This record gives sequence, C-alpha cells and structure tokens, in this order.
Amino acid sequence: MRASSWVVVGLVLVGCRAGDAEVVVLLAGRASKFRPIADGKGLGLDVRLDERLPMRVVGDALRLRQVLVNLADNALKFTERGGITMMAWCPEPSAPRRVRIEVADKGMGL
Repeated sequence: MRASSWVVVGLVLVGCRAGDAEVVVLLAGRASKFRPIADGKGLGLDVRLDERLPMRVVGDALRLRQVLVNLADNALKFTERGGITMMAWCPEPSAPRRVRIEVADKGMGL
C-alpha cells in the first residue's frame, strides 16, 4: 500500500493513510463502547477474534474505526431482537497480514 491512496466506499472517495492499525484493540474497544447500548435493548453482543490475528496490520486506523463504528451503529439501530456479532479473522493462513472484519446482525438488511 502506498503512503497515501484512495479507496471507493459506496459513492464516497475516502483518503487512506498507511500506518499500523491494531485490530484486536480496535474491536475490543468498540465492543466495550457498544455493549451498554446492546444491553439496554436486550441484545447480545459477541466478539470473535481469530487466535492467528496479528496485533498490528498495515492500514488506516482512523478509517477502519469509522467503518466499524458505522456498521456496529447501524446493526444496533436496526436489530430488535437476537444479537450482533463482530468478527475478525485471517482468511488465508498463508497471508497472516490480511484480516477480514465482519459485523453480522439479525436486523433488516440494506
């Protein structure tokens, strides 16, 4: 990844800055912020982290946090019962620096 690149997210161009993103810390931190909201709605909030996850990956931590917050916020808004799961794992054992992050919920879809 170049020091500065552009990524298309939906219809919005987002500037990305290469750096270290701490995936485990980011997910755990966001989960602790959203847990009281989930508890207040009677929803479960599950965080699943692959044991092979590296502590740091190259990426734009600010943008990653923004995307994760938006996904989790929408999941909390539109899920009335059940729960929300935030997951991170290495999809390819041969590429340990590649991480997949997913927010799954039982709310109505997009």
